[in-house]
Amino acid sequence: MKFDTKEQLLEQLKKDGVCDEFLAWCNEQSSLEDIFENCCKDLRVWALCNGHEQFIQHFDWTKLRGYHCDLSKLNGEDWSNILREQPHLAEHCDWSMLSDDNWSRLLEKQPHFEKHRKKYRKQ
Repeated sequence: MKFDTKEQLLEQLKKDGVCDEFLAWCNEQSSLEDIFENCCKDLRVWALCNGHEQFIQHFDWTKLRGYHCDLSKLNGEDWSNILREQPHLAEHCDWSMLSDDNWSRLLEKQPHFEKHRKKYRKQ
């Protein structure tokens, strides 16, 4: 899910049940980009695990370990976007989620994942 405005993001965060502390912090930020650039690790991981791939930006992925994340909430487009930037997370990917369009986008930047596509298509 992608957001064009801060208001769109805030509305979705409310629907998704983000805690009041995070919602208040987001409200205090002057722009959508400020939220993506400056949010804390906990909010970033929560948002990513809820399918908000724009939170991929500005994140130290080495800090993901130790978080419980319901990766089933991520779809093929989410995985394609994540793995384009963070290929080391491939071990967590459900390759069956990727459509032909998702694969095309992913392979543009990470052609070495072709082996996964070939394996998945054989099944």
